[in-house]
Amino acid sequence: MNDPNTLNRFLTRQFHARWRHLAAVGAPLGLALGLSQLAQAQDLKIMQHPTNQTAYVGENVIFRTRAATTNAPISFQWQRDDPTVPVTFTNIPNATRSYLSLLNVTLEHAGEYQVTVANAGGESVTSDVARLEVVVPPFVRITEGPGADRDNSYSAAWTDYDRDGFIDLFVSNGGYRASRANLLYRNNGDGTFARMTTDQVGPIVGDLGGWRGCAWGDYDNDGYADLFVGQTGKRMLYHNTGDGRFTRIADGGPLVTDVTHVEGGLWGDYDNDGWLDVLVVSGSAYWVVRGSNWLYHNE
Repeated sequence: MNDPNTLNRFLTRQFHARWRHLAAVGAPLGLALGLSQLAQAQDLKIMQHPTNQTAYVGENVIFRTRAATTNAPISFQWQRDDPTVPVTFTNIPNATRSYLSLLNVTLEHAGEYQVTVANAGGESVTSDVARLEVVVPPFVRITEGPGADRDNSYSAAWTDYDRDGFIDLFVSNGGYRASRANLLYRNNGDGTFARMTTDQVGPIVGDLGGWRGCAWGDYDNDGYADLFVGQTGKRMLYHNTGDGRFTRIADGGPLVTDVTHVEGGLWGDYDNDGWLDVLVVSGSAYWVVRGSNWLYHNE
């Protein structure tokens, strides 16, 4: 080893050997450390993303998400797209739960929604975008007028009884051992109805009984719809006088004098003679298992 060249060669071999050892040991160690750091970086995960939904106007909508982390707690912030700035989402005030509840949605609620999730370590991740489509339903419940009146109603029939171009509504009320007046609603032509009184239209809304089936038909061909209505043991035929009022027909023959249970009636010209005939459906009363139906020819 006194020879300088020999010493240099020895030291060089020792250096390379140590370097190879460190490389063999350090590479897996570095890889493990890197994977550990990567695992920590990916610790916060969204397990359930919000999904697209379609709702009618007035319905309630709930978007849900679920996340997991080893660094609790988890915080949530829901966002929706900004219609004034494309591809921009803004925070929804007070929307900081794992779900977003939208009550009584309107067309303005339609759009895109997402949620940003964060853990205690400051890591955050944003969910997939979920789109909400809001559509106008084919039918909307009317909360005023005929739809809001509460009574023991059994049947209803539409007709334009005053020939003003707007369809009106008759509702029969009654039931077993009940005594009710029927209802007639005149269409005001603006989407609303007026409930008619006896002074305005006559006994058609004044006669009391346990009324059930009803049917409109112009039995005398004067161009104005008349009304048949019945109950157990009682029938009424009201003639439309053409001035918005109705009179009770007492001489209508067996159609009004026959004593049967009445569930409904139907007008139609079965023999094509130009005059409406009527079928009375008897059904069954509370003490009669099977009633007979009755067909009356208009003479």
